Amino acid sequence: MTTPTILPSDRVRTVNIPLGDTLLQAQLLIPDDARGLILFAHGGARLRYVQRDTAIARELHRYKLAALCIDLLTDSEAAVHHNRFNVPLLTQRLLGVTAWAMRTAPTRLLPLGYFASGATAAAAFKAANYAPQGARAIVSIGGRVDLAGDDTPRVTVPTLLIVGNDDYAVREANNRALKVLTCRKKMAVIAHATHLFDHPEAMECVVRLASSWFHKYVRPSRFRRTQR
Repeated sequence: MTTPTILPSDRVRTVNIPLGDTLLQAQLLIPDDARGLILFAHGGARLRYVQRDTAIARELHRYKLAALCIDLLTDSEAAVHHNRFNVPLLTQRLLGVTAWAMRTAPTRLLPLGYFASGATAAAAFKAANYAPQGARAIVSIGGRVDLAGDDTPRVTVPTLLIVGNDDYAVREANNRALKVLTCRKKMAVIAHATHLFDHPEAMECVVRLASSWFHKYVRPSRFRRTQR
């Protein structure tokens, strides 16, 4: 899948990530002296969130956090609606992208966080459990975290759930998840917002909340991974 350009063109680079027989394209923006990497993961709905991701990535840039924006599905896979809710497939892809980021220059020394929505939020929960040395924090926005099943209470990394007040079903599902999460956790309900968070005030809240969460929790360890 060709990822649409959303980041400042003078600093962004397109990277190819081979995952078995599948080749995914992503956009990578790394500020000088980057201190962390935020992986923006989508599952077939990439174009819908261009404006939101752009705003958040630019804010993260101020905090010296790099952004890797990727759709975990190819064009042909995304055309099959079921694949957008195929949590095992999305989890497998997210784990693959995480492994790539942790072994590939220039991101391999950077601690990372997951930013995910919809079913990819459930994949982020699972990936954080299956690769405990991977993500340092998760931000789920309008996430179908109910699809994570028994993996929800096993999440150990700080997790922020952002939901729209007018997205009742997702809000209730996130509220149930909040009760069983045992990690550092917080749920933010954005007034007068649906799952698209498409009015300016809602967008501003999402940018501020997500950036602050990652700035707080995605930090280099005292002993960083060394190059091999």
